[in-house]
Amino acid sequence: RTNFMSFVKFTSPDPADPDDTTKSTYENALHHDAVAAALEEVEKGNYQFLILTMPPRHGKSQLVSRHFPAWVVGRKPRWSTVVATYNDDFAMDFGAEVRKIMASTQFKNVFPDTRLVRGGQSKDRLQTTQGGMMTFVGVGGSLTGRGCEVLIVDDLIKDYEQARSKAFRDRAWEWFTKVAMTRRMGPKLVIITFTRWHQDDII
Repeated sequence: RTNFMSFVKFTSPDPADPDDTTKSTYENALHHDAVAAALEEVEKGNYQFLILTMPPRHGKSQLVSRHFPAWVVGRKPRWSTVVATYNDDFAMDFGAEVRKIMASTQFKNVFPDTRLVRGGQSKDRLQTTQGGMMTFVGVGGSLTGRGCEVLIVDDLIKDYEQARSKAFRDRAWEWFTKVAMTRRMGPKLVIITFTRWHQDDII
């Protein structure tokens, strides 16, 4: 409940032996441990604004956009989180992964009091019985009426080809500043995680 990396490993059981809590499919390197420690500081409110940058396939989304929303809602089931990425399809993939983690026996053992309401388990919106909400949205999507204690921005620019387009970079910036950032409430915690394809990205 209190150590994020332990939560990640515990909720990634070995399919061949899911009941053995000493076995996990998640193999953490030193940079994963550093990211996990920083995310814990965000949840505590010690870091209000965190930027993480690293190359593709280094595990940033697994920690930040899949496991962290599940851990936060387990610890604070009344909080709302927005996870934003470069398009709606990828955002819904994140939503499906978070829902899968929360439906697991492991999650229920760690956070038995945090449950999703019936009808509140779509890929783009997960709602807890305590009133918390997780919204998963792509650039340009609407967040009207959705506030959030935690805003997670994960790769608003998909790849180098998109990054070359000034029009796309401007569109991402406009949406980030005029839509996503205006939805913050409470502690107003923000995590931005990016592969940096261009010096004129939102970072």
